[in-house]
Amino acid sequence: MARIVEESAEAPGRRRRRREETREALIVAALEIIEEYGPGSLTTVNVTKAAGLAQSGFYAHFRDVDDLKQAAAEVVAGEVRQFLTEQYRQRAEGQPADPEGLSVFFRAVIGLYLSHGHLPELLAPCRLDASPLGDVMRSLLADLRTGLVAATTRQLQRLGVAQPDPARVGAYAEFVVAMGLAAGEGILGGRVGDPEALARDLALAALGAGKAMFFTL
Repeated sequence: MARIVEESAEAPGRRRRRREETREALIVAALEIIEEYGPGSLTTVNVTKAAGLAQSGFYAHFRDVDDLKQAAAEVVAGEVRQFLTEQYRQRAEGQPADPEGLSVFFRAVIGLYLSHGHLPELLAPCRLDASPLGDVMRSLLADLRTGLVAATTRQLQRLGVAQPDPARVGAYAEFVVAMGLAAGEGILGGRVGDPEALARDLALAALGAGKAMFFTL
């Protein structure tokens, strides 16, 4: 009798785990489909087949494909935030206003675009959309700006600017984010033929803007 009661108490926990595992399998399958074939290939049939599940089980976890896209985008956004946090940490430990160090940073960002196949096609164009997917992208960009403001402030203080103007630091962060987005769109559109040269040029542009904004005005 005690064993039956114990198994009954454990059953809800096992069901929750199975449910979480099934939801995660659908998200992983969606990311793989988007990465390899593009967002247009994401259908309930394709994703449940890739996850090894019955199509009817899809709706126990997601309202529709757009709901799944949002969940997948949130996973990617979390990975990007973790990636950027590590990049900011490395920059904070490196030489301030160092062209090679900044090239390494932008090379890593470009590599993130290039290593995810069609996945950036899901996120990049939707930042202006009034949709849950657009909300995910805008939140990610807001976190990117916040991180850049903090990193830039630390770098300026290391260069002797004791109290950097917050408005100007914010404007600089906006410039770097806009530059990164434009570069990403160039990569997605196939207009960038040399990622290494792009990383170097982005680093020089960021350094030039920083010097102009904080040391010559």
